[in-house]
Amino acid sequence: MKKFVFILLFLFLFFLLVGGSYARQAVSFPELNRPFSITVNADKLFITDGPVVYIHSMKDFSLLNKFGKAGEGPGEFKVFATINQGSVVLALKGDKIMVTSLGRVSFYTLNGEFVEQKNIQSLFGFGIIRPFDTRYVGLGAAGDANKQYFTLNFYDPEFKKGDEMIRIIAFQGGKSINPINIGILPAISTSNDRVFFLDYEGAIHIFDQVGKKLLEVSLSNILKNYSQEKITEERKNKYIQYFLSDPRFKPQFERDRNNVKFPDTFPKIRDFRVEGNKIYAVTFRELHHQKELVILDQEGHLIKKMMVSLGEINPRELVPYTIKDGTLYQLVENPDTEEWELHSRKLL
Repeated sequence: MKKFVFILLFLFLFFLLVGGSYARQAVSFPELNRPFSITVNADKLFITDGPVVYIHSMKDFSLLNKFGKAGEGPGEFKVFATINQGSVVLALKGDKIMVTSLGRVSFYTLNGEFVEQKNIQSLFGFGIIRPFDTRYVGLGAAGDANKQYFTLNFYDPEFKKGDEMIRIIAFQGGKSINPINIGILPAISTSNDRVFFLDYEGAIHIFDQVGKKLLEVSLSNILKNYSQEKITEERKNKYIQYFLSDPRFKPQFERDRNNVKFPDTFPKIRDFRVEGNKIYAVTFRELHHQKELVILDQEGHLIKKMMVSLGEINPRELVPYTIKDGTLYQLVENPDTEEWELHSRKLL
């Protein structure tokens, strides 16, 4: 009997200690409708949901403040349903919250108190802008009658467009439409003195403070015998059903369906986050509803490869997630309560 009790105690302690690093934290946020992003700093959790920004305590996840509503007046944000899923975009700039909406960048204190706003006329309306030292980096546009490009540019403190670092084709006349990229904007991140840009092929381009390209991270050059994930008929059908059921895309998809052509394989990288001196790259590889996560240093060296239970809203969109101090935080909708919950898992 004593031996049996000892074994039970040992197993309890084993799962407590070993499983603790993989513990999932489930905290419910009943006020959320369709959250777009989450951001974490040392003591606060910031959630964007449409034109509203929620600020929660990281200590007990209580609601500290919320601000923002639809409109064009002071403290209001203009958003479109087809851009950023109809949500504002949030970034932290030192001791300020930076909120990008259509034609406007607004600044708040970390407690949610309004500071100032600046009107802008550029592709910043898409919300793809990130603070970088005293400047910013963000998407720009260029093109001619046949080709349209997304460009990665520096912007000065007044949001005037500066030097271009790279450009990729957004649309080319006469070419078939790749449904994997429909409505997807290139991902941008900044960390310390570097800028990171994910292109449509799934390569991450890394630039220094003056826009000089330092490195191009491609998983095929990092992982031995790496092969891109094939696009199966099952996954093709998921995309097609999504476009035909989403009112934002259905009319255009039905009109251009004859020009839609799936490539044989997915891009190498689906999405990424940069945190500290590490790059966390999510691929299109799936196994039992888990996603492949590749962790690299900023020189492109492999640190760890693993499968994680990172949710997705549809074939195109992952659930809102972020990584802070080596911990993955994500918002997942509970199918039973229909409420969004915060789950966390230690990665390193």
